[in-house]
Amino acid sequence: MGKWIKTNTPGVRYREHETRKNGVQRDRYFSIRYKVDGKDKEEALGWASQGWTVQKAVERLSEIKQNLRTGQGPQSLSEKRGLASAERRAKAEQEAANISFTTAADMFVEWGRANKKDWRHDEIRLTKHVLPVIGPVSLSEVVARHVEDVRKACQAKGLSLASVRHVLHLIRAVINHAGRMGLFSGQNPTKNIKLPKLDNKRVSFFDYAQAETLLEALGGLEPARPDRDSNLDLHDMALLSLFTGVRFGEAAALRWENVDLQNSLAHIMDAKSGESRTIYLPERVMDMMRRRQETAHHGLVFPSRKGTVMRDVPALFAKVVDRLGFNDGVTDRRQRISFHSCRHSFASWLAMQGEALITIQQLLGHKTIGMTMRYSHLMPDVKRNAVEKLGQRVGAKVLPFRRVAGSTEA
Repeated sequence: MGKWIKTNTPGVRYREHETRKNGVQRDRYFSIRYKVDGKDKEEALGWASQGWTVQKAVERLSEIKQNLRTGQGPQSLSEKRGLASAERRAKAEQEAANISFTTAADMFVEWGRANKKDWRHDEIRLTKHVLPVIGPVSLSEVVARHVEDVRKACQAKGLSLASVRHVLHLIRAVINHAGRMGLFSGQNPTKNIKLPKLDNKRVSFFDYAQAETLLEALGGLEPARPDRDSNLDLHDMALLSLFTGVRFGEAAALRWENVDLQNSLAHIMDAKSGESRTIYLPERVMDMMRRRQETAHHGLVFPSRKGTVMRDVPALFAKVVDRLGFNDGVTDRRQRISFHSCRHSFASWLAMQGEALITIQQLLGHKTIGMTMRYSHLMPDVKRNAVEKLGQRVGAKVLPFRRVAGSTEA
């Protein structure tokens, strides 16, 4: 920038930018100078392109001088800016205190659209179970009692413990998001709420005969529409899950570009665990894939009728299961057959044939071995067999103990 240029008002001056223009003139940078306790003090204002003019600079200088004479108001430009900043913060905090939980929930859902795969489920749960109870409450006034009210309302509707947990977790997520946006401060009121304990692990699986019966039933149904063999799609997705262990969502999102028929492989991208994995396609699944590839070579392997990713298991699956009587007399929801039972069947069959738990874990894409341990009870008695093998190798005779250098040794 160039040299300082004085204006007609003492204490107001500016410098011009060497290249940048503000309209037809060069952009100007203004400052003011005044005395405080007999000493010169200079403070910068800003650029003409930011709205500053000679007249505004004169007004600001006059205001500071007047405050210095009277001893009232901000005694410097920096003090005035500090007060203005504090006022803006107070106003923002007041606005934040006045927003309702509904507003915070809307912001969370909007964020979820761009960042969460299951954002639509969040929106539905909030609309159905949370907002009718605490939606109008100011976000800053939400306390543990309100969360308990939501819990009681959910339980009165007969929601499962898992669903209640989802709803309470969602309240926590909404408030945490508001905190990140500067709209909430303090402890999240859900922090000390005890979530319902549950054992939600499904343990139901098909035996081999049931699996064949299911596939035959799905494959033999008439198409729901003449132009779309949607029932056969469901048959093929069940077949894929039964023999590779994929989840419904993973099958629905599978694209041809991630299927390698030459090597009998498919790659599951962005799985539930957050990590991709490879699945291996046995010949029966390969035959199905080749048949499907005859009419589709790109895009989704199992597209919806609209050509998009299917979000939910078609209701037809439950109807077929009920018609086959697989859930007759079953009251425990964990024992009821669902599409996810196809995945459990794959893992259970592997365990029953003696495959190592680590292998099953990797094929299922479990993050921890603990998630795979639920299938350990189906495995042959490998521990007994291991001991028996050792006994056969060493011999049934038990060797006597003898002392060696103060220790016990066989």
